Amino acid sequence: MWLAVPFCCMYVISILRNSAILFVIKAERSLHEPMYLFLCMLAIADFDKEGIAMDVWG
Repeated sequence: MWLAVPFCCMYVISILRNSAILFVIKAERSLHEPMYLFLCMLAIADFDKEGIAMDVWG
């Protein structure tokens, strides 16, 4: 049980970080450029990676 707490904290922090990236890029009109859209795609791919990791460990 004690080992699950750090992994859960890292998972929550990662979800919050990626959500913040997606929200800021969507909300700020000046960030609708190819570089930031690529950053969005990386954040979405990170969401997929996190979901797979939770399926394996959960």
